[in-house]
Amino acid sequence: MLIETSNKVALHRRVKRLKQKFMPAGPSAASVPFMEYVKYHYFTNFTPSFPQIIQVQTQYGCNARCVFCPMGREENQIKGRMDNATFEKIVEEAVANNVKVLSPYLQNDPLVDKQMHERIKSIRSVRGSKLYPKTKIITNGGLLSEEKSQDLIEAGLEYIVFSVHGVEKQIYDDIMQGPKFETVVENIERFVRVKEKLGAKNPHIEVWAVLTKEVEAQLEDMKRFWRERGVSFKGRQLDNRANPDIVDTSEMASSDVEWKFAHHCTIPYWRAWILWNGDMVLCCVDWERTQVFGNINDSSIREIWNGEPYKAYRRRMKERNLAGTLCEHCQGT
Repeated sequence: MLIETSNKVALHRRVKRLKQKFMPAGPSAASVPFMEYVKYHYFTNFTPSFPQIIQVQTQYGCNARCVFCPMGREENQIKGRMDNATFEKIVEEAVANNVKVLSPYLQNDPLVDKQMHERIKSIRSVRGSKLYPKTKIITNGGLLSEEKSQDLIEAGLEYIVFSVHGVEKQIYDDIMQGPKFETVVENIERFVRVKEKLGAKNPHIEVWAVLTKEVEAQLEDMKRFWRERGVSFKGRQLDNRANPDIVDTSEMASSDVEWKFAHHCTIPYWRAWILWNGDMVLCCVDWERTQVFGNINDSSIREIWNGEPYKAYRRRMKERNLAGTLCEHCQGT
């Protein structure tokens, strides 16, 4: 069994090295990496007049301090909570413009917002009979009580992803530095039971893990662990969070892979990111607000998205003229 697992890990690493030669890297990389090329060539030539996916930070903060995450280490991030009027404004404009996914989280754990289920209800209410936008959150699950589980399911949440980095307690606890492994597993198992008890179709449940070298070494065990609990599992690539001065993840990557510049990033062409104070920033790794395109309290999302600052940045990305920007140092494995 040990030899079989070792062979699978070795095969996975060989495939990963091969992918590196042909596939893009970076924080926007698709689950099927080749699709990033397709997305890049499509959205850079046919950039929509309104973002297709919007992530919204409803409240700053997280109950974890993952070793590869800048949370709590950044200097220029501002702390606070989005007021209801601002959130409603975002939802109404997103629904009116047929946004595909509206995710009420960004650079935080969504469950630090104790009214997260009310945020979900608000999106569903404004959406009415429309299919979009879908609602999705990613959480470490440490704050997920039975009551919160029921509230989120009954609110109509459609996708929930749990960030669980490892299935060995010591590895998990060392990476997460906050919620404890046994607590998170219990919370996820209970969430599955509550969903079954309510007879709910949604949300779709997945577990994601960032592929550090420790996690890659137990990848097959993680797949089996979550499969036995009826939960889908996905490994997500490690990136450098664009600013190694905040968090240097180079020591966390497998020794047989190398960092690679994200040549085909599609983020500014189809996705928007809004902080709790209304700032529309460059992307999910812009922890220090290096590029703020505008504030939705002063303008609409559409006006900012189609404004000259955004257009100018998109031109720079296509021209590979990124000196002095956050994107200059964005890499993945």
